[in-house]
Formats: sequence, structure tokens, C-alpha cells
Amino acid sequence: MFTFTENDIRNLATAQSYARGESYYYNGAVSDLTLRGNQLTARVAGSDYEPYRVNVTLSADGRIASATCTCPYDWGGYCKHIVATLLAALHEPEIESRPGLETLLADLTADQLRGLLLTLAAEQPDLIELIEEEVEGLKRSRRRPRRLRHPCPTTWPPSAARSARTSAMSPLRPPAAATTAITTGTTKRASSIPTRSWDPTWS
Repeated sequence: MFTFTENDIRNLATAQSYARGESYYYNGAVSDLTLRGNQLTARVAGSDYEPYRVNVTLSADGRIASATCTCPYDWGGYCKHIVATLLAALHEPEIESRPGLETLLADLTADQLRGLLLTLAAEQPDLIELIEEEVEGLKRSRRRPRRLRHPCPTTWPPSAARSARTSAMSPLRPPAAATTAITTGTTKRASSIPTRSWDPTWS
């Protein structure tokens, strides 16, 4: 299930954080250790009244990809709560396994998902701003114009293309039939009448 080792955990934390995390683990500070897909979560008792929440993301081969904790630690490396969680994952004989979030939500209808979001937002108002940002991002991506690809036929060789354009731009040649002007009063009307060569025998 897990392919990381204690040495990997040591390399991801300072010596002090590792020592204190090890102490937390042996003192039973880790609870609710749960594996959901590639997400390992736990609650770790600390100096605060509420336990800190730890979330570890695992790679496909079971290694540590990333980890977060709700504690304010920010002095480099993983905090003692993350260390305690990772040690518990390595040494606890049984870890509760649950379906991942994607599997958990797969069978819910749109109304059920909407109701779930509204309930969570009511219980945790901080989620409202995050949901709003995600919704605005979806709207912007939906309004983004799509690039249409139009076929652009190419004539080769170029001389043929130029010849075709030149022919299209040339004026029309007059028809074989000559145009004879017919005078009616003072108005001249153009009429296309075929001309005949003069034949002396017609006289």
C-alpha cells in the first residue's frame, strides 16, 4: 500500500519536527486515520483545542507526493503532525479505507450535488468565496471564443495560381456576333445581330 519509509519521512522534516512527531505518534495523538483513494487523512491532537487535520496525497506507486496540515507551522519541512500521521500509516496494522471523493459523488444527481454544496457552505462560510471563484472561472472558460479552422486550399505550382487569378480578373471578350446600332428616331439602340460577309451574287 505504502512504499515510503521512515528515512523518507526524516528527509522531509527537520530533526526537531521528526523527533516531536515521533513522540506524538507513540503517545497516541493520531486518530481517524483514513485512506480515500490516494488521499490519506488524519486528526492529530496538538496545543489547540481542536485536533489538527492532516492530508497526505500519495503518488500512484504509494510514495509521498505532498502533505498539508491546518497547524500554523511554517519553518521548513513537514510539521510534527504530518510526521506523526505518516509514522502511523507505516506502523498501524489497520487503516480505514473509504471510496475516493470522485467515486463517492458519482451517483448523485445535480439537485443532490447542489444541496450538498449549499449545506457545506452554510456550515463553513469560508467555502462560499472558494465556490464563487470556481464558478467565475467556469463562466470565463465557457465565454471564451473558439477558434474556427477554415480550409485554405493551395494551388501548386504558384504559376498556376497566378494564371487562375489573372484569368478571373481579365475583361470579358466580345461575343462573335457584332453589335449593330439601330437608329430609331433620335435614339440609338444596341442590338446584337450576326453580320454576314458581302456576297456579290446578292446584288
